[in-house]
Amino acid sequence: MNQPYEQEPTVVLAPAETGWDVHTPRNDQPEPERVDDVVEALILGDLIAAEIGLPEVPTTRVPKTSPEEQADPRDTQIQELQNKAKQLENALKTRSTTEQAIGVLAARHGLTPEEAFNVMRGESRRISKPVVEIAKVVLSDLRGPAESAESTD
Repeated sequence: MNQPYEQEPTVVLAPAETGWDVHTPRNDQPEPERVDDVVEALILGDLIAAEIGLPEVPTTRVPKTSPEEQADPRDTQIQELQNKAKQLENALKTRSTTEQAIGVLAARHGLTPEEAFNVMRGESRRISKPVVEIAKVVLSDLRGPAESAESTD
């Protein structure tokens, strides 16, 4: 079933036209999984890597493929990098909340972390809200109304 890899298997996050693609070495998913934002991509990538036993490795940027993208002037590249930096800052702020909610759902319902994340992601898509908003609801249900109001102030 699982075939040996010629090189070390990796999980790769790549920007897509809409959202991010998470490329994995899992045989059950030959196509990359598309997620809405960088936070989802980071969390899903980490969950899959842990599930298949990959060691932690430094992240690398996937090179752009079209000649137009490679020939971007420096100003455009600087703007892109500034946008990515803002996305990553936001990801760091929201990741903890999302991971806590994954743990709560996994414990409550006997799910794996990836299954719990997929439940939140499905709900996120169903009601058109970011995953972190779903995570906040999960955590507020855990804390109760009084504590939730205090933690958001």
